[in-house]
Amino acid sequence: MRPRRDGCDSRYYVGDGAKMNSFFRELKQRKIYRIALGYAVVAFGDKERAIDEMERAYRDRAGNDIVFIRVNPMLDDLRGHPPFEALVQKVFSGK
Repeated sequence: MRPRRDGCDSRYYVGDGAKMNSFFRELKQRKIYRIALGYAVVAFGDKERAIDEMERAYRDRAGNDIVFIRVNPMLDDLRGHPPFEALVQKVFSGK
């Protein structure tokens, strides 16, 4: 599958920091849920930034998609990463 060049596919920006940052600014301007932004960051391989965005989503109660972090296959690269596992615990402990 070829990446789309119309700005709708994050894979188009991999390897180009300026384009990637522009992509994230655009997502934020569109008021995309932070959890979705976290998913996009995972696609770029930036685990720490992805977890930060998901932490903000949880803290800001930005959407209901946070409950899928335990099973979403897009987040498989984060499983076993202590900050991610701590977030999963927070989400499902109800605290």
